Amino acid sequence: MKYLQIDAYGVATEVTSDTPGAYPFEDADADARVAANYKIERRNAYPPLGDQLDALWHAMDGGALAKVEPFYSEILAVKNRYPKPE
Repeated sequence: MKYLQIDAYGVATEVTSDTPGAYPFEDADADARVAANYKIERRNAYPPLGDQLDALWHAMDGGALAKVEPFYSEILAVKNRYPKPE
């Protein structure tokens, strides 16, 4: 028998029977429900979108990636207009 615990975000996690808040789950869809939660777990594990975009811009600026326009030039214009204080 499977036991699940649902967190505040609706993510189901398989747990042991002695886990507080665990409840038995024998539904045929149990595996599908737990597997579907990977989307939520993955989304919550990614860095914030701003950090991802900043990493891409720096990779382009450093030559590790090709410069994608107009993304690169628009970000560069903002960085030049409002330079980071030293």
